[in-house]
Amino acid sequence: MNKIINHQVAFIFFSELLILYIFLSKENFIDYFNVNPVIMLSFILIGSIGVSHGAMDGKVIWQSSKNFSIRLRILIIYLSLILIGLMIWYVLPLLGLFLLIFMSVFHFAESDLFFANDLNLFAKLSWGLSVTLLPIVFHPAEVIDIFNLLTQSNLPLHFASFISVLILLSSIFYICVSIVNLKNRSEIMLSIFELLTLILLATFVHPVTWFAIYFCGLHGIRALIRNNFKLKNDVFWLAGFTIPVIIFLLYFLQNNHFNLPNNMLIIFPTLASLTIAHMCLKKILLIVKNY
Repeated sequence: MNKIINHQVAFIFFSELLILYIFLSKENFIDYFNVNPVIMLSFILIGSIGVSHGAMDGKVIWQSSKNFSIRLRILIIYLSLILIGLMIWYVLPLLGLFLLIFMSVFHFAESDLFFANDLNLFAKLSWGLSVTLLPIVFHPAEVIDIFNLLTQSNLPLHFASFISVLILLSSIFYICVSIVNLKNRSEIMLSIFELLTLILLATFVHPVTWFAIYFCGLHGIRALIRNNFKLKNDVFWLAGFTIPVIIFLLYFLQNNHFNLPNNMLIIFPTLASLTIAHMCLKKILLIVKNY
């Protein structure tokens, strides 16, 4: 089996084990904002391991040219986009949330399914839309509360009903199109089981933990596979980013006794800003190198 299939099988297997454990333990893994260790772990995973796959952008920038000035220009534009993203979020947080969701749909569609050339753009976008907002189908109140916290707004709960229908239709569309386009492609077949597994997980765990599992266990590792990650050669790029972030988060959590709103307002705006720069990197390279 190739690396993609290995990862798909591993993600499905371990996720199903987690679902089985949650089911047999009969514990409440949905309403647990006061259970610090679980939420803390979710945030640490999202803020470090999850985000760290974007640290490979440093390698891409470094290898883009032997000319130091070109590397520097690319890096300056990249960092400028991150700062612009942060400014948008803190000046117009509702626009920041919209940009995060909009860009995530395209980013997850492209990155998670980079191997699925048999699937058309609409099928991939249906995957991207599904995995971006899937928890809202099962926990609308919790997701709307998170959105309101992040944007300091008051989105109505019935807004979640419209999104839920859209997500369900997108999931069904992706499954149907994938079945039609199987053509003995094991990766596409396994992607259907990945989506079904994510749907099962969304029914059992809180949206924050669900996102941590998806973002770290599926999206992050899939992105590393796409970038042909080599442990011996590339661990420097990941460690150089991940270790300081983990130390900062542990220090921050310890000294703030895990204040959920504060952590939300740090992790997700940062994630949105990094996503903007991450998705624009290819165009930055083209513009600078052709200038």
